[in-house]
Amino acid sequence: MIIKSSKAYWGISGVIFCFGPILFVLFLLEFGFDYWIWALIIGSLFVIQAVLVCVTYCRTLIMDKNGCTVEFLRYKKTYKWSELETKRIVDSSGSWSEQMAYTTCFVFCKKKRKISRWLHPALYSLYFHPLSFMFVCFDPHLDFKPVHEEIYLVEEDEFLKKMAEWGVEIIDERNR
Repeated sequence: MIIKSSKAYWGISGVIFCFGPILFVLFLLEFGFDYWIWALIIGSLFVIQAVLVCVTYCRTLIMDKNGCTVEFLRYKKTYKWSELETKRIVDSSGSWSEQMAYTTCFVFCKKKRKISRWLHPALYSLYFHPLSFMFVCFDPHLDFKPVHEEIYLVEEDEFLKKMAEWGVEIIDERNR
């Protein structure tokens, strides 16, 4: 099972990446070269944010009976299902992250993680563990096109059937 995000995230991270150098130059022009260190800091923050968005949303997840392989550019890491301590279904609806259309997700990572239901797994991955925390979102079959692009979207029934077939034990935390 191969799961990818929308290609729009490459463009989004590219736009954010371009803002860094542009802000650096604009800051220097506005405040002068006496404040070059602040310009560098502000520009660098945009570049770091772009890299985090790219790493979090532009990976490819390849799942099979042995485990999950995470691919990003030339980076490739395979995790066996037995190595992953966190394998849960979470529901982040009813929170400020409800603005994200895909609120029910399967999250998995190597270490035991307890994420708040107030924080969407995509944002948790982005800001805390962009390389080691993985998630897939279940398709809610909306009647409208969401504001943001698809983030690792899968059919829930098909996904859970495959996990059961491969013998992966999942904790369902949706009704807690």
